[in-house]
Amino acid sequence: MSKKIKTQLLTALQGTDKDLQLKAIADAYDYGDAAIVKALFELLKTTTDEEILDASFEFLFQVKDPLCAPVYAEYMLLTKGELRKEIIAACWQSGMDFKNYIPHFVTMAIVTDFETAFEAITVIENQEPPFDNAILTGSIAAIEKEVAKQTNDKQALLQSLIVTLKNFKLSAFTAEFSEN
Repeated sequence: MSKKIKTQLLTALQGTDKDLQLKAIADAYDYGDAAIVKALFELLKTTTDEEILDASFEFLFQVKDPLCAPVYAEYMLLTKGELRKEIIAACWQSGMDFKNYIPHFVTMAIVTDFETAFEAITVIENQEPPFDNAILTGSIAAIEKEVAKQTNDKQALLQSLIVTLKNFKLSAFTAEFSEN
């Protein structure tokens, strides 16, 4: 992407003109990168305009650039409420690789409401091997430490997540064993 186009998109997203913001979101499909995604997340933190929100999330559901995964993970942690839930849903919808951010999603599963926790767990369940054993072990330990403090529904959800993470560990072990 040319620097001029990127600057124009960033300026529009950071501005206050709704029409320019919507055009920038539409143009981001052709020119979007991690900087554009970050500017879009910043816009989402400040807007209440339904058209901007809808266009933004429609775009964020389509992002496939793996360099954007850290931006999604960062903003997931920085936001709260419905916006956080929508960002987690965008993580799932995008289909990007978030396996290095499993601890972030585990944290979301622990500290958020049932619906948001369910979204976070869905992202984890859709990750593909190989997995980092230390990440899985730490994530299981974090859940086990907090599960008893949760409501019955969340306890069941988190217990299910523990099973998923243990299965990930088992599949990693089995794959390593069969290679040797």
